[in-house]
Amino acid sequence: MSGFSGGLGYSSGVENNMNADSAAAGVPAAPCAATTCTNDKAGKAWALLATYANGPAYVGLGYHNVNGSTYDSTAAANQTGLSKSKSWLLGASWDFKVVKLSGTYFTGNTDQPGSVDASAGAALVSPTVGKTTDVRAYTIGLKAPMGPWTFNAVYGKRDDKTARDADYSTFSIGGEYALSKRTALYGAYTKLNNADRTNAAGVVRGAGQVINSALNTGLVNTNGNNDPNALQLGMRHSF
Repeated sequence: MSGFSGGLGYSSGVENNMNADSAAAGVPAAPCAATTCTNDKAGKAWALLATYANGPAYVGLGYHNVNGSTYDSTAAANQTGLSKSKSWLLGASWDFKVVKLSGTYFTGNTDQPGSVDASAGAALVSPTVGKTTDVRAYTIGLKAPMGPWTFNAVYGKRDDKTARDADYSTFSIGGEYALSKRTALYGAYTKLNNADRTNAAGVVRGAGQVINSALNTGLVNTNGNNDPNALQLGMRHSF
């Protein structure tokens, strides 16, 4: 409607929930006798999206809210409820014809509820565990067409707000050459830099996970003291 659009999504969650409450005195509530329990709120999620696209301008805002799937109700100092993850993503671009600029900003966190210590009876040792993940991230990109060529570049940075402090930045540059209206050659190079590799205790950790760049070089799940590089070459044909 006049360039505006929106979307709403909902998921009922896991289909095999056992409808068990959290443990009392470290003992699982019936009928959950295993170490890991679920309840009827496990896995439930909903999402909201709003976009505006008109001429050279695009702006999009998305929100995602999802419950965790399980919790351990028997081990010492464990969870008494489901975690909840929330995230926001804002994206925008402007097409100047000679170059198209774009950017994204992401914020997300996971809150873990309190815990019990089975070895100490029913004591609730931590009513609120707090944020187990807390991330900010942004990307800046450009796309420039030059005849049959199209050049792309993306820079991104992740800021870990937890004690792990697993920050990193990534840079991608690539291009595409149109052989015809339906066939193109493409290539991309990506470099990841683990800027902060230590947590609060000084233990080497490295980046926990790499966000794929807009060039889709596939640098994911990179751990440890790595500063990986990736080179991608390919050909695409549209039938």
